[in-house]
Amino acid sequence: MKPSQKFVEEIIPILKEDNFDFQIPIENNDGNYRNILEKKLNDYLNFYNKKIHPLTKGKSMNFYGVNSSEIPEKIIFLNKQLLKTFDNFSNGKTFLANKTFNETLDEIKYSKLQNERTSTKRIFYRARPKSDKQYTKSELFHIPFEKRYLVSTNRYSIPGIPALYLGENSYTCWEEFDRKEIEEIFFSVYENIDNLNIIEILRIEDLLKDIENGDIPVPFIPYSILQYFTCFPLSIACSIKVHNKNGNFKPEYIIPQMLLEYTTQDDEIDGIKFPSTKVNYSKLKYIQAYNYVFPIRESKESGFCPVLKNKFKLSHPTSLELENLLDNPYIRENQMSNGIEINEKSAKISIIENDERYYYNTSFGKIDKKFEIKTREKL
Repeated sequence: MKPSQKFVEEIIPILKEDNFDFQIPIENNDGNYRNILEKKLNDYLNFYNKKIHPLTKGKSMNFYGVNSSEIPEKIIFLNKQLLKTFDNFSNGKTFLANKTFNETLDEIKYSKLQNERTSTKRIFYRARPKSDKQYTKSELFHIPFEKRYLVSTNRYSIPGIPALYLGENSYTCWEEFDRKEIEEIFFSVYENIDNLNIIEILRIEDLLKDIENGDIPVPFIPYSILQYFTCFPLSIACSIKVHNKNGNFKPEYIIPQMLLEYTTQDDEIDGIKFPSTKVNYSKLKYIQAYNYVFPIRESKESGFCPVLKNKFKLSHPTSLELENLLDNPYIRENQMSNGIEINEKSAKISIIENDERYYYNTSFGKIDKKFEIKTREKL
C-alpha cells in the first residue's frame, strides 16, 4: 500500500469521530470575535499536531510545492497573520491590514489550495421577496450600477460594490430570507456557461461526502485532505456567526470582506463558495447548502457587469404560488417516468424537530425540480 493510501485509511476514521470540534459555521455566544478566533485557531493547531500530523510522518506527500511535513508551520503562520490582520484593522490601520492579509494568502498559495473547478451547466438559485409586480430577469441579477448605493455591508459584501449572490438550492435561499413564507419568494434558476474557478470554504462533513461519493479521484484524496487542513484557519475566520445582528459594524465580516476583495484581484478566480450561517446543518442529510458570491469584474455607470452577464444564463423569475396556479390540471398525466428514486441516501431535511422528510417531497424539492427545467438565457 502506498504511503498516501495508508494516510487516507488512517485519517478518515478520525475525521468521522463525533467529537470532531471544528464544524463550521461557528457559534458566537459571548460576542468577542477576537477571543473566539484566537481560541479556535489555537485549538485547531493543537488538534492538527496531535491527531493529524503524526499520520503524515515518513510519508512525504507533496502538493503545490508544499510537503506534508511543512503544514504545521503553514498553520502557525496563517493563524498569526489572521490575528495580525484583525488587530491592524481594529487599530485603524486598514491599508496595512489588507496588505498583511493579501501577502499571507499569496505566501501559502491559497487560491490554488482552495480552488474548486466547476463544470458547465451547474445549477444555482437566486431569490427575492415578492413585490407588487412581476419581476424581470434583470431584477434577479446583481444590483445595477446606478443603484449601487443600495449595496450594504454583509459577510461577503462590500458597501457600494455590487456582486451576484446565488444559493445551492431553494432551501438555502429560504433560510437566507429568515424563513419567509415560501409562496412569497420569487426565484430564478442560473446556469454557468463556462467552467468556474471558485474558492471553497467547505465543511469537513461535505469533504468526507465528496470522498465517499467518488467526487474526488482516488489518487487526489490525500492531497485534497491536506490542502483542506492547511487552509482551515481561514475557514474558521470567515465562518464565525454574527453576535450583534443589529450593529452597524460587525467584526465577523472583516476577514470575509477581505477575502472577497482578494478574489477580485485574481482574474482566474470567479467567486467564493461558503456555508450559510443561517442553516442548521445538523438537520440536513445528503444535501449541499452553500451560498456563492461572484464579484463584479467591470464597473459601468449603469446596468450590469458585462463579465458576469457572459458567465451565466438565467430563467425568468417565478414563484411556487404562480407555479401552483399554472400547474393544477383537472386531469393529471401519469408522471411516474419522471419520478425520483428514493433510497437510504436520498436527501432528507428536518424543519420541525424529530420530523424528518425526504427533501424532494417538500415544497423545496418541488421548486428545485420544476425550476431546473425552466428555459435559461443570457441577460
